[in-house]
Amino acid sequence: MNGTVRIAMENGGLVLHFHEGFTALLEPWQYNTFRMKWQNSSAIAGPANTATFFIDQTGQAAEVRIDALGTFRANRQPAGRRQGATP
Repeated sequence: MNGTVRIAMENGGLVLHFHEGFTALLEPWQYNTFRMKWQNSSAIAGPANTATFFIDQTGQAAEVRIDALGTFRANRQPAGRRQGATP
């Protein structure tokens, strides 16, 4: 799938936003892998959806691999601008 994924800290937890209306809570599962709990009924939601983060040499998330969606690379922008990840 194509598009932008935005991951943010909201209300004390990580939340993933994909396109308009697709939102999932990210719950720690194993190391850099999180279980995804979709907040709306979704054709892309499944019982084993996970998001795995890959860290670069500076300790920053460089990529996130999401079951059913693919791999998204970090798109770092200057402070104050909205950040997201693109395929």
